[in-house]
Amino acid sequence: ETPADDDAVFAEQMPILRKDGSLFTFYRAKKGQKFAESYDGGKTWKLGGYYPMQFSINTKCILKTLPSGRVLLVANDVQMKEKGGKRTFYYTDENGEERALEKHKTARTRMTAYLSDDEGKTFPHKLLLCDDGQISYPSATLGKNGSIYLVYDQGRGTIGQHTIFLSKISEEDILAGKLANGASFLNRIVSRPSDQGGGRRKGDTI
Repeated sequence: ETPADDDAVFAEQMPILRKDGSLFTFYRAKKGQKFAESYDGGKTWKLGGYYPMQFSINTKCILKTLPSGRVLLVANDVQMKEKGGKRTFYYTDENGEERALEKHKTARTRMTAYLSDDEGKTFPHKLLLCDDGQISYPSATLGKNGSIYLVYDQGRGTIGQHTIFLSKISEEDILAGKLANGASFLNRIVSRPSDQGGGRRKGDTI
């Protein structure tokens, strides 16, 4: 049983099991990600409110515990300010400076892989995967030799895009903040129907 939360939209939660047997999850909300915890195997949940680090504003993120014990988070590295009814989207760079989004002013960009050393309390390590337009809906699976395979979409409603990207990374890459493993790669195209005349076309209403 989960208490009602009027801030929740499409919750899209993905719980992880912590070492003490408790469950932890983020869930999608209007101004970022909120979190919840369960100490009885998921029968009941305690809502924790908005997570201190703002990311994935009203869009999907994913959590996965890796064999090393670190926790992987894949999410949109975008923060938001509201003033006078106007929203400003920005991110915080490696020096702690706020940078307004200029080219793609949307919460759904800057798809990023994070690592936590403390089961989701903090995520100090991150690797930017893609900031080329509107990027959303990540999924992840683990391969052999520590490989992490990630897919996400680009431009779901944009003519000429509708792209599914695949990235192969490792914990080493995220810890370094750049591709450090020679077998890793970013943003290979899995599917782009517009290349064959498909996808959304001019005049489509959906």
